[in-house]
Amino acid sequence: ATTEIYTLSLHDALPILFTVDYGFYRAGTATMSVIGVENVNGGLCYHIRTTAESNDFISKIYKVRDKVDSYIDIKGVFSRRFEKRLREGGYKSDEFVDIYQDRLIALSTKQKRAFTEIPLYVQDILSTLYYIRTFDLTAGRNETIETYADGKVYPLKVIVHKKEKVETPAGTFMCILVEPVMKSEGIFRQKGRLLVWMTDDRYKIPVKMTSKVAIGNIAVKLESYRKSVEK
Repeated sequence: ATTEIYTLSLHDALPILFTVDYGFYRAGTATMSVIGVENVNGGLCYHIRTTAESNDFISKIYKVRDKVDSYIDIKGVFSRRFEKRLREGGYKSDEFVDIYQDRLIALSTKQKRAFTEIPLYVQDILSTLYYIRTFDLTAGRNETIETYADGKVYPLKVIVHKKEKVETPAGTFMCILVEPVMKSEGIFRQKGRLLVWMTDDRYKIPVKMTSKVAIGNIAVKLESYRKSVEK
């Protein structure tokens, strides 16, 4: 784990705005953004944040206000801290995890999962997405990533399926379809397959995601993004 998170996966592709659809209905918006650079648990990190918010209409039925943060080591592309604040209908879940890569332990604010032994360079559920974007994604290739979630460490399998064109509000993109096989909570509590379409270029921008959640099927599509000027 020595690859630096470079302009390919952060500065050139963020902030990113997504639309969130529930079935045929516009449900709200989601964002991915770089908050800044901070020293966290022994290393200089990018502070990454994702949010999801239901719109006014859907909020009357099922209000969503989710925020997930990850502090990703700049040089190593692994997690040093993870924060989760989920508000979905009547469901509420907060957790803050300090990941000490030098001591191989993770400390959580959840009492039942306070102390967990971890392997070196373990990821969290958000940093995993950025780590995947540093791979050479080739159809048929599978990867396994050691990931911390909910007080456990498990091998998260990443399946690279195929190339295909994807239409979004931001345009049409040639993409690689990736499936992280995960059993933990994310921005939405996952109940089924999570599929992620990333642009088939050096940026690997996530342009579409689909998943089954507590209230049905969710589709997240790219609304807009900004690239910095290449040097």
